Amino acid sequence: MNYPIDYDTHYIFGKYLASIMTYNNGCIEIEIEDKGIEYKNRFHLYSLTEALKKVRQDIRYLENIKD
Repeated sequence: MNYPIDYDTHYIFGKYLASIMTYNNGCIEIEIEDKGIEYKNRFHLYSLTEALKKVRQDIRYLENIKD
């Protein structure tokens, strides 16, 4: 059974507020619902640094689609 063990927030590009949940099995869930961007992803076997790097790539892609 997975349950959250840590909760934090982080700004992506200094403008999108991301909610970061860490679960007992080591997975990281990052969710953004800010300024017209809706994003949610769960990363397995990633470090937080790697997960945030992937989120930044995804957000750049979403920003380009939105324009």
